[in-house]
Amino acid sequence: MRDMLSVELKYKLLQVIQQYYPVGLPYLNAKYPGYQELRSILESKINTLIKEEKLEPWASLVERLQIVFPQKPVYDHAYIQYPSVWLCVELGSQEDSFLKRTTNLHVYISLLAPYYTISLEEYIVPVTYNENLAPSLVSYYKTYQTASIIEKQQYFDKVLEAIKVYYAAYTYLDFHAIHFLKITGAIPHGEDEETMHVTYPACDFLFGSGSKSGTLHWV
Repeated sequence: MRDMLSVELKYKLLQVIQQYYPVGLPYLNAKYPGYQELRSILESKINTLIKEEKLEPWASLVERLQIVFPQKPVYDHAYIQYPSVWLCVELGSQEDSFLKRTTNLHVYISLLAPYYTISLEEYIVPVTYNENLAPSLVSYYKTYQTASIIEKQQYFDKVLEAIKVYYAAYTYLDFHAIHFLKITGAIPHGEDEETMHVTYPACDFLFGSGSKSGTLHWV
């Protein structure tokens, strides 16, 4: 895979991550001043939502995308304890006798630095799928570079245009690239602090650790 992140950008992302996480001392998150600042940012987000107040400009972006995709459900997941705000556009699903394919578009905007990312995802599971019997969900991730031209035109371009209105100073990060940019010696927010695993994708630190690399098959 061609490296889509310049060395300069990698350094910038590392500096952001080091600001909030004690890279090199992964088990000291709780005592690290930057991590305490991260928790304050999350607390402020959740308190605003609990008071039923709007997170701006996020709320305006969600409303805009509901207009852009009038026939598609738009789910606002800002309440999730991620260092970002996150929404999902349900683009559609197909099902045959054996498999169900669901296509979603996800938008993440970091609360830690002026960056955002978008992923176009196709989940493929057996029609008889049961979480209790088969807990490993297989996901096939498509990103901006690997999605078809039609998918880019129909979905990504519309979302990018809307984001630029409300987050003009923010920079787009390719989801595929920041997933494969590994940070060693740090643990993202939401992960078990007693884990022996201390290497994670950069996207987990900037946007949230909801995407588990063990269940991803990239196309």
